Amino acid sequence: MKKVFMLSLLLCMFVYTPAGFSIDFGGYLDNTTLFSTNKNTGFYQIDRLSLWLSGNLGKGWSFSALGHYTFEMDYPVLFDIDKLFLAGKWPLIENGPSLFSVTMGRFRFSEFSNFVLDHPADGFRLDFSYPSSVLTFELGYTGLIAKNSTTITLSKADTNDQDDPDVLFGTPRLIGLLQYHLPEVMKGQDLYFSALFQKDLRSEDQIIEEEEIKEPLNENKGGYYDSLYGGAGLSGSLIPSLFYNVFSYFQTGRTLSSFKDDNLYQYAPVIGYLGGMELQYYSTELLYSTFGLSFIYSTGDEDSSSCIEGNMEGPSFLFTPISQTEEHVIFNPKLGNIFYIRGKYTIKPLSMLGKGITDKILVILDGIVFFRSTTGPITDQDKLNPDSESLYLGSEIDFIINIRPFSDLGMRLSTGYFIPDNGPDGFYLNSRAFEFLGKFELSFSF
Repeated sequence: MKKVFMLSLLLCMFVYTPAGFSIDFGGYLDNTTLFSTNKNTGFYQIDRLSLWLSGNLGKGWSFSALGHYTFEMDYPVLFDIDKLFLAGKWPLIENGPSLFSVTMGRFRFSEFSNFVLDHPADGFRLDFSYPSSVLTFELGYTGLIAKNSTTITLSKADTNDQDDPDVLFGTPRLIGLLQYHLPEVMKGQDLYFSALFQKDLRSEDQIIEEEEIKEPLNENKGGYYDSLYGGAGLSGSLIPSLFYNVFSYFQTGRTLSSFKDDNLYQYAPVIGYLGGMELQYYSTELLYSTFGLSFIYSTGDEDSSSCIEGNMEGPSFLFTPISQTEEHVIFNPKLGNIFYIRGKYTIKPLSMLGKGITDKILVILDGIVFFRSTTGPITDQDKLNPDSESLYLGSEIDFIINIRPFSDLGMRLSTGYFIPDNGPDGFYLNSRAFEFLGKFELSFSF
């Protein structure tokens, strides 16, 4: 009887649906094959199956879900939910915004630059859209994200969890974002203001107490790392084909420190800065070419022994974003004591042959020169020269080909070449030689 009732209920859901109700589903199958001269990587294979479901529930409500199963050579089983949220949108609220929307569940949190925060979390978002501005508020929790899907590592306790096979989830943190967007504040110019915070929610039994004696050093626990960010950005066009994007962020907070002249663990203030600028020139006449030039600067701390709880004197001036971005094929140190200059060129080399498959081939040439902002540490410490005071880190050249012959089939071939500064006084030892990484990605949607 129970089976008959459930079958009747499901049949009614598909036969009778409220006005405006619709549902859609599908999936992606992604294969990634890597080969690297780095002995820690070598040959590597990643396969991912993603399934998605979305629909409109009527009266302004909708839902979306996306989950994936990943097979990696180091992690044979990895399942996680990328997004699972309910959203509502209602126009023309009386005496209020012209559009109000709410999102509840798991979705991606990000600020306007994506360099400080771009990460999934469980929480809610409120958007108040006016004719001349948009106000956004987000609040979420990161402690239910699968450990292998997170890029948030801010404390020694976070790194210990990454190395512990019994820990399944990422760092437990509360994240908040308040953002104000002024589109067309001037003709063709968008202005952004953003304030963010992240709060460590670990229990006290996982944390070193302040003024605890540090001899011997406690390697099993870490301290709290809490931070607050305030930033502004401006983007738009200077002339019809030339576009720019400029932004900056100031950071404050606290980090556990072990001062050289004191035998106790203490918290020290964090004072950091991140800034960047990008110029892009588009030319449809030159085979849809794009010429880009950008730079990123983040402060460092020359007195620190490491980028995580390594402060040893006074305030820490090391800028630390909430999540990590990976924009390059090989060398991706976390922003913090990093300054780089980047030139990028894209072209559709066969677009002159007309519409078709040849018009869907994109070639990218990317060159990056990396420096330290100070003589302090960076996150990539592999085979470093401890006596070096060099600010130059190395250079990378990436060559990428994107091909999408059909709407549901995409291919990408990426090759990266990193030349580290491994001379006599270089930042890296001579044992860290030229590095190559090749990556082939195949994506099929259904």
